[in-house]
Amino acid sequence: MKAKILFLGYICGMFLLGSCYKESDISPSYMDRNWYILEDSENPLDHQRYLVYKEYGIPIFYKDTIGVQDRGVDAFGEPVIYYEVIDPDYTIETMYKKTTFELSDQEDALIEGVKFIKDRVIPELISPVLYPRCFLLVKKVTLSNLSSYEGNCFRGMMTTLVSHVEKLKDMSDAELNRLAVEVVGEQIGAYLADSCIVELESFINVSRKEVNPNGSLYAFRLTGGTTPKMAPVANFGFLSFDRKEANNANTCQTVTEQRDVMDYVTEVYMNDDAAFKEKYKDYPYVLKKYDLMKKVVADMKARFK
Repeated sequence: MKAKILFLGYICGMFLLGSCYKESDISPSYMDRNWYILEDSENPLDHQRYLVYKEYGIPIFYKDTIGVQDRGVDAFGEPVIYYEVIDPDYTIETMYKKTTFELSDQEDALIEGVKFIKDRVIPELISPVLYPRCFLLVKKVTLSNLSSYEGNCFRGMMTTLVSHVEKLKDMSDAELNRLAVEVVGEQIGAYLADSCIVELESFINVSRKEVNPNGSLYAFRLTGGTTPKMAPVANFGFLSFDRKEANNANTCQTVTEQRDVMDYVTEVYMNDDAAFKEKYKDYPYVLKKYDLMKKVVADMKARFK
């Protein structure tokens, strides 16, 4: 009985203590702000960005700091200012940075960049599941501090970088098409690698099992002493080497499975079978994987119709 009375007293005490808090003691969580919503503006660039966002729900940015928020003061009375910054290398597992980029301040070029994405990229992303969280237009993107390789685009969890924005106005139609297709290849390739594992099995197994029965050749460091030895990566069914790693005439690292899928999706979307098969006519594994990827892409398009 005594224990029951003590317990009831404890509950009443907690209730009374809780009722002593004033509304002024409650602080905002700051968790409900959506930094990826665009609003209309009289600025021509921002207005064009808003029109794309309104139609497709895809934000396009040209600055990596996309928001600033005053969060009051800390325990020492110092102001707390929060900055929402796009980090292309962000993943759930790590914050390790490899990708660097240079922003553009040329408004006319950035307007061309918005038009480029609207007219040439988005129409190929035939379902919202293929959309990036946002696009970030940049002047230059370097994929790795190890290789210093300058890329055309880069797809991360937080954003997809689209480079060369200041060169768009001087590009030929063929060059614009190639850049657009590479952006599309990044987006659709990432989707397929993440969500279509069964459909990709035959494609992946060419370089995972068929080329080298002793083991996968994905993310494999080729040298003169390895089995297989250093050779053009097309011998093993690849279209590129890992541009984020240090490579030279004596050694190179092959691509990851996701990068391999992206490379082949890009070539399929170039829609020039004759040119591709002529270029790689001496590389049977490449031709086999190309035909397999064409089927995967065709099946994906049929599902999204």
